[in-house]
Amino acid sequence: MATMSIAAMALKMFFLVFAFFSLSIPSNGLAQQYLLPEEYLHQLFAFPGAFNTSHFPATPSLFQSAIALYQECSSNRHCVFLPSCSRYSYLCFETMNPHRALLQTMNRFYRCNTSAFGSYPIVSGLLYDPPVTLMMPPAVPLDSDYCVQGDGKPSDYGTWLMMNSEWDSAYTYYLERLFLEDGREYRLRAAVAALNLNRLDAVRRWLAADTSIAARGILALSCYRSGRFNESASLSQGIVELKGNSDWQRRAAVTYLASCLCMRMKPDITVSAEAASVLVPANEVEPFLEEYNRACGSPPAVPYAIASTIPGLGQALNGYTSDAFIAFTFCSLLGLGAWSSFDNDNVAGGIFFSAMFLYAYAANIQSGKASAARRAFDRSKAVRDRLYLRFNPTASFVEVD
Repeated sequence: MATMSIAAMALKMFFLVFAFFSLSIPSNGLAQQYLLPEEYLHQLFAFPGAFNTSHFPATPSLFQSAIALYQECSSNRHCVFLPSCSRYSYLCFETMNPHRALLQTMNRFYRCNTSAFGSYPIVSGLLYDPPVTLMMPPAVPLDSDYCVQGDGKPSDYGTWLMMNSEWDSAYTYYLERLFLEDGREYRLRAAVAALNLNRLDAVRRWLAADTSIAARGILALSCYRSGRFNESASLSQGIVELKGNSDWQRRAAVTYLASCLCMRMKPDITVSAEAASVLVPANEVEPFLEEYNRACGSPPAVPYAIASTIPGLGQALNGYTSDAFIAFTFCSLLGLGAWSSFDNDNVAGGIFFSAMFLYAYAANIQSGKASAARRAFDRSKAVRDRLYLRFNPTASFVEVD
């Protein structure tokens, strides 16, 4: 009788959890939407404190959804690392296969103690330790013919520093020039150095009053990197509408289209056509825009019932078969452990496995729902990757007049 009453209580708990997680859990913080790995990295540098308290979205991965569930339901705890342990694990599952991500997560948990101090660089008072795959942002070839003389040598010491990615030294150099003589070129160069250092507030400070195309373009890149996609799209649109085929207009076209993708907002038809005409040959504009508009559309939500009937079914229906297999296996093993424990009168074990099963099942519901949105994001990522081949707004950047 005792076993039956405990089983009935566990069943009631299951229905309570199911009812609770059938409601959309609101998300807040910086990372409300899916981001590319390099975009997570730029947010980490630009807003370290907010990054460590932001809530990441659920994905088709059961592990990432469980982490998102933990972040939503727990109070913000202070972690000495940047990113925090839960965010480190989430990013591992974002950029690695599940086996390696689990090992990396266990390794981080082992290292997260007072002995870690003195072994890692300090960023904003926290120990900087991102996953290895996110240590450095991607680089792009420099096309900065503007900054060399006829003999191929840099025009000044600051230009040489920028060409060699010595951004800290370059920023200091141009600040000294600004102190001696407040010139527009020095402000632009200081802003470019600040952009590459992810000091995005400094970019806005130096260029707020500058209405030139270069200044608006740099500000647009700064807004894109900081997740202010609406501002980024607005600034880029102004440059695209000038028409032409300059370097800045090509960059603005990429930034505008990528910003709209990040917001999942269909852009202005005229502006998107103008941006596409700058980036692709005339005979490819219409097919490109069709693919782009499909990627911008909002996906239909998968009903919670589909994800909840059989663990992993929601993920499988959206094409994430490996995630579906992991969700089904984990939930089945935990459910089997709970049943077996209660059947053998192991009440403590039964309660433990039941709690773990309910948590995994709730994460599976979130994961099944998120799989439709993630499928749409993956489609938009394919379009964004094509745009990034022309200019990557998140990569190292040297200004071209």
